[in-house]
Amino acid sequence: DLVFTPSSVNASVGDSILFLFESGNHSVTQSTFDNPCERLSGGLDSGYEANVNNADTTTPNYTISVTSSNSEWFYSKQGTECEDGMVFALNPSSAQP
Repeated sequence: DLVFTPSSVNASVGDSILFLFESGNHSVTQSTFDNPCERLSGGLDSGYEANVNNADTTTPNYTISVTSSNSEWFYSKQGTECEDGMVFALNPSSAQP
């Protein structure tokens, strides 16, 4: 499945969120709630992290440092992965920014 697991995390300022790329070629790219599959101008972007068939002996990874309690949105920009549901929410709330 092309998903982030888990698909959301609630974290505190000062926490770190570690993404492990266990197979395939994916990214962690910041977006917005209203435009989940478009890169946020100036937002975070891991670039493509390839690990074809889990062949890397050291799993590629990317870490986000939590600097705010606001909701933040991310997706994988590889192909149609975002449109297929590969999205992630940091501190999601019912009152979107």
